[in-house]
Amino acid sequence: FKPRVEDLRQVKAEKLPSRYRALLQDKKRLKALTAQAMVWGGMAAAFIAVFGLAFMLRVNIVRTFPRIAGAYAMVGLKVNATHLQFGNKSADAAFKGGRFVVTVQAQVKNLSDQPVPVPPVRVKLMDATLQTFNSVLIPSSGLVVGPHQTRTLTFDVADPKDMTASVDLDFD
Repeated sequence: FKPRVEDLRQVKAEKLPSRYRALLQDKKRLKALTAQAMVWGGMAAAFIAVFGLAFMLRVNIVRTFPRIAGAYAMVGLKVNATHLQFGNKSADAAFKGGRFVVTVQAQVKNLSDQPVPVPPVRVKLMDATLQTFNSVLIPSSGLVVGPHQTRTLTFDVADPKDMTASVDLDFD
């Protein structure tokens, strides 16, 4: 059996368009995959940029939105937006006015070049096992610490069960 020339032309004509269509579909698929990869790459770059800026600008962010400091602390980044630092601190148990109190004395140092008002101080009372059993917020009464100066805070915290072995201080 010898194929005729007309038959060969017809077979060629049928196979060529299907291969050409397959080539076009491959190109379309490649374009779609490229576009998809670019979108995912852009989203990843934006995600990294947001986290980078959140890391670099963390002090400004916490100064604007103070409650976000807890989120930074949760991932291990301590942020000092107040520019104040506690120095020497002591806690002495006493009996004043017919009740048990803990007299807390703490030095507050300003680390900045500007005067800084002292925010309220959160005092956590801890027992002998270092478990917090009470937390009290003490207002600073408008105290301002000058640039690179140290001031001493002294206040009494009620300790009704006389259980305090240690205190932890932080700015709220």
